[in-house]
Amino acid sequence: MKPVRLAIIGGGHLGYIHTKLARENPGFRVVAVCDPQPLVQQRIIQEFDLRAISSWSKIIGEFDAAIIATPTSSHHEIASELIRHGVHLLVEKPLATTTAEAAEICKLAEEHRVTVQVGHVESFNPVIQQIDSMTGKPVLVRASRHSGYTFRSTDISVVHDLMIHDIDLAAELLGGEAVDIQASGTTLFGPHIDIAEARITFSSGGVANLSASRCNRSPCRTLEISGPDGVVELDLNTRMITSTSIGHWMKSRPGEHEEMDHELQKKIRENLFSDYLPTHQLQVDSANAIALEQTDWLDSINTGRPCQVPAERGKRAVEIAARICELATASTWNRRPQEQHAVVGSVGKSNAAKKPAAQKESIDRRAA
Repeated sequence: MKPVRLAIIGGGHLGYIHTKLARENPGFRVVAVCDPQPLVQQRIIQEFDLRAISSWSKIIGEFDAAIIATPTSSHHEIASELIRHGVHLLVEKPLATTTAEAAEICKLAEEHRVTVQVGHVESFNPVIQQIDSMTGKPVLVRASRHSGYTFRSTDISVVHDLMIHDIDLAAELLGGEAVDIQASGTTLFGPHIDIAEARITFSSGGVANLSASRCNRSPCRTLEISGPDGVVELDLNTRMITSTSIGHWMKSRPGEHEEMDHELQKKIRENLFSDYLPTHQLQVDSANAIALEQTDWLDSINTGRPCQVPAERGKRAVEIAARICELATASTWNRRPQEQHAVVGSVGKSNAAKKPAAQKESIDRRAA
């Protein structure tokens, strides 16, 4: 099988990584890296000995697939035009800036029968792939994703930049549609939300509590998933999984603790996390999630099977993120004192009227 002719559009931080990995994949032949900045072009030529040009439009017809790693505000325009030319796409997250733009990309992809994968790369994280059978059907997801201010992705909010990873994971794990959202947030550098908290209730009954900040002293990427069979805590930075199982004895509810004799209470206290709620840790081997993402996309192009993170899934994440941003922007936390008549709201499937303010959950304000 001939290598797929690939163009990489955007040679910045992620574009550079995609270029390096695609060159190492024998299933691709990198035709060119497209970036309007001369310094970026020079770096690509020097480090990779690849063709670097200012615009993909100069070589249309010379490539069959493209990775879009440009600022989010340009995703819709570039993706729409390339889909009309029959080009398969891997679009870095988020798929688009608005739900309407994301919906049009999905529609065009279906009409032109091209494969569009969205760069929700955590789906390919080996830590995530280890948890399928540990909790039973998840009912609660808690996620924290904090970083320092990198001056990347400043054209979008922290919700679209960081939290969207956990929005996508929560929606996939819990299932159903987002039927209620509560959110608050604040802007530090501006003009977009830099710190945000959200609580999402899904039609499945599952709930996700998400926290994101790009102004935090201590970077973290943690995920906690709870279900009827146990709880799994994931540290995505260290690749450590801590699982706590709920055994048969605990599920059978032998009686309220007041009814237990002192000997049984003592036994439970002393052996809680060995016999009754056994806890184990697992260190997951490292793997390059972006390389795995590229390989999955390539296989989808070659075989016609659905890719792991299709455009419709990316659209779902954009839709939820847009609703969170709307609420976070209007929240009391994000307004000056004289404007704090606005309240933290709640939006349902039909953008229902905002509910009375509720005390928001504790938030790491160390960066404020």
